[in-house]
Amino acid sequence: MTSSSPNNVTPLVADTDAAPQALLAFCKASADQLRLDILRVLSRDSYSVLELCSIFDTKQSAMSHHLKLLANAGLVKTRREGN
Repeated sequence: MTSSSPNNVTPLVADTDAAPQALLAFCKASADQLRLDILRVLSRDSYSVLELCSIFDTKQSAMSHHLKLLANAGLVKTRREGN
């Protein structure tokens, strides 16, 4: 099999000491239906934490927890606006 074969598999995470931690963070982040729904909504536009709380009828502390897990897995980026 050559390296240009369409059957080759490329890992999502590079083979380093950090790879198991990154894979664990990804699996943990994607293991919850609400987090998958958050990713689906965020794939269309960006929203504040409070806007996401309204969309999903969730408390701010719970939404922040979900977003932190998604950010730790590298699935979302955070930014501060305002004060």
